[in-house]
Amino acid sequence: MFEMLGRPKEHISSAMEQLIDVIGKEKGIVISKKTVHEPKVVEQKDKEGKLIPAIDGGELFTTFSEVEIEANNIVDIIRLSFKYMPAHIEVTEPTKFSFDNFDINAIVNEILGKMHHYDAIAKSALLQNQYMAKQLEALSGKSEKKTEGETPAEEDKAQKTKKSKK
Repeated sequence: MFEMLGRPKEHISSAMEQLIDVIGKEKGIVISKKTVHEPKVVEQKDKEGKLIPAIDGGELFTTFSEVEIEANNIVDIIRLSFKYMPAHIEVTEPTKFSFDNFDINAIVNEILGKMHHYDAIAKSALLQNQYMAKQLEALSGKSEKKTEGETPAEEDKAQKTKKSKK
């Protein structure tokens, strides 16, 4: 099962169809059946249950698709899961699996590859955030230096400590 959120309504319908087409072209994957459901408006409610109007009149829509896939092996299923992040997977057959060491190696390496990829993204985002914070600090005219790697919350705490000691 794949889910999608966005706007306009027509866009997420066509985007879902395109996603399924791309998945069907993956090595070791055959799509045997697909059902794309009609997009529905996402309703947001406040604490009292009253509807919150969409910001700038742009309503968000959600849709989902049920896709039956035949895969050559478990490694292809795991690769598909990490690459396209389906909302849900149900393996109907076979009911039992047998793995050799090559299958286990492939599965674990697929997981490790994604973990390393996401780790690199997180580290890059952290470095960009630190760089932008320094640039903002320079633009705002702050003259006090902060300790390397200090978070904004730690910096605020250090400044309050300095003021209270005076």
